[in-house]
Amino acid sequence: MIEVGCKYRFFGQDAETAARVLGIYAHMNHNFLTASIPTVRLHVHVRRLVSAGYKVGVVKQTETASIKAHGLNRGGPFCRGLSVLYTKATLEAAQDLGGGEDECGSVSNYLLCVVEKSILGERKSKSGVEGGFDVIIGIVGVEISTGDVVYGEFDDNFLRSELEAVVVSLSPAELLLGDPLSKQTEKLLLAFAGPSSNARVERASRDCLTDGGALAEVMTLYENMCVDSPSDSMQGNELTEHKSQQMEVKEAMNLPDLVVEALALTIRHLNGFGFERILCSSAGFPPQNNNVLIVTTSSNQVYAFDVEARQLGEWSVRNTFVLPKRFHEFPGEVIGLSFPPSARVESQRSCFVQTTTTPSPIPFW
Repeated sequence: MIEVGCKYRFFGQDAETAARVLGIYAHMNHNFLTASIPTVRLHVHVRRLVSAGYKVGVVKQTETASIKAHGLNRGGPFCRGLSVLYTKATLEAAQDLGGGEDECGSVSNYLLCVVEKSILGERKSKSGVEGGFDVIIGIVGVEISTGDVVYGEFDDNFLRSELEAVVVSLSPAELLLGDPLSKQTEKLLLAFAGPSSNARVERASRDCLTDGGALAEVMTLYENMCVDSPSDSMQGNELTEHKSQQMEVKEAMNLPDLVVEALALTIRHLNGFGFERILCSSAGFPPQNNNVLIVTTSSNQVYAFDVEARQLGEWSVRNTFVLPKRFHEFPGEVIGLSFPPSARVESQRSCFVQTTTTPSPIPFW
């Protein structure tokens, strides 16, 4: 959308898309299909376009009428430039965008980058059971509005069950696919990004990350942070910041190879939005030992839990506890344990019982 006076205008195919999503009128003007929205409603319409899965760029006027009248460009058009980009993962972190409609918000705004490497033969899993693993998958997930980062590298089988558990748990708003990906991995990710989740999908090539290019990309980010750090601060603060940056560099160098590649692609992607520095804070990029992936429960899992409860009886419901696992061990299966009754387990059980026994106008099928 381009700022023209007191309006933002769409042209061509963008005007057709805006008319369909925003419900505004598009018309021909000087052989161009055009549509417009008022400037004061920018935050509302941007959120609606982003919620529909589009990447929105806002082109603003870089000079006012008074500056133009006294400048060298007094006889030409107004100077304009791309001011900001918005996607589903970066919308909530944008400070220049006011509040919008509540229904356009999302519970999770994770940007999830996925890369993989093919392996031959069978490998033994960490539990010692042989499994037919055919790929190694590395992921980096960033919640840009809060600065939370999750990452990991793991073996996966033909069904991509481990990757599915991660994607369902994080429910990312945006997927960054590091090409090339196998057909099975791409099929799973594109199926998740369907109409149900409406997650945005973007691709990035990994050709430039070979021969140490990924680690060099990550190191360049930290080097730029050292150069741009303020030099007029106190000596104690400088020393603390320098030590913190050294620790972050060591942590990045100790990451698995595929995680480094995913991190490099994430940095390149966020660089276009100006959010790449969020990965440089020690709070936003914690050590891998402290990362815990919380298992969320979808409607299908609730339905499966209800079926299992009817088959096995209420005792199984009362004595089943879902145990979250460490991130680097990825919860591929739900672990059922006979757990002593407690207030927390009892409250969780009552929620499940109430959900499965209360009549719902929407049938499970």
